[in-house]
Amino acid sequence: MLRTFRQHQIRRTELLDGPWDFVQDPLNAGIQEQWYERFPHSSQSLYVPSCWNNELGMYEYEGVAWYRKKVQIQAAQHVRLIFHAVLGHSDVYLDGRHLGYHYGGFTPFEFIVPSLAAGEHELVVRTDSTLDRLTIPTEQVDWFHYGGIIRPCELQYLPDLYIEQLKIDYALHGADADVSVHVQIRSFLQVQQSTRLTLSEGGHELHSEEVRIEAG
Repeated sequence: MLRTFRQHQIRRTELLDGPWDFVQDPLNAGIQEQWYERFPHSSQSLYVPSCWNNELGMYEYEGVAWYRKKVQIQAAQHVRLIFHAVLGHSDVYLDGRHLGYHYGGFTPFEFIVPSLAAGEHELVVRTDSTLDRLTIPTEQVDWFHYGGIIRPCELQYLPDLYIEQLKIDYALHGADADVSVHVQIRSFLQVQQSTRLTLSEGGHELHSEEVRIEAG
């Protein structure tokens, strides 16, 4: 699941956990029939995060299944969509547009969507838990390979300038430590922008400087 502590205190975040529309695709017909644009009416409700093998009649199901969630955006803004784990293959669609593909059952992945319009949006995820000789693990394993969106899905709202990555490292020298901080800032603006970057700890300012962020 998510960490037991909040990773950020300022950025507005919405968890998309809860019931999602869900439908099995044992014949793998969803892409050809464009389910990412016309989700089947025969869908059921399945809770995210969970594995579908906990559901009645699906204990041994291995293969393709689709999820759908309606998301309301109050005002046009940039968003960061994070999936903390989806078992097997996953393709993510937003309003029928393919955002990207990911493979790996226990690693998070994300998509940045600039200037998402206000209103209702349809988020669709195609998942595939099929194992074969090219997957990790391969088709010959001594445990059962589950399927589904098994960890939370998170929506973050981003300003025009935001911290994309923060890394703190150190080297010990006896009782002393050399600490280095790497901050990566991203801009959605189409013009160069200057901003003040300040590092503080426990109410004490450690460093402050004016930084220039290139357009885009």
